[in-house]
Amino acid sequence: MTEQSNVRIAIAIKDSNLDNEELQEATQNLLEQIEESEIVETADLVAVEQAPEGSKALG
Repeated sequence: MTEQSNVRIAIAIKDSNLDNEELQEATQNLLEQIEESEIVETADLVAVEQAPEGSKALG
């Protein structure tokens, strides 16, 4: 029997050279790449109220 490991990773994108639109585009691109990975079961964006202090909201 194979044992599964559940791991949760939070990634924050910070770049003072990106405006909100560029940051949203970079985030969407990264999310798509993660979702296409064969080793990642699920990938989601964090709700705004759960975002770390100093982060930017999407949407």
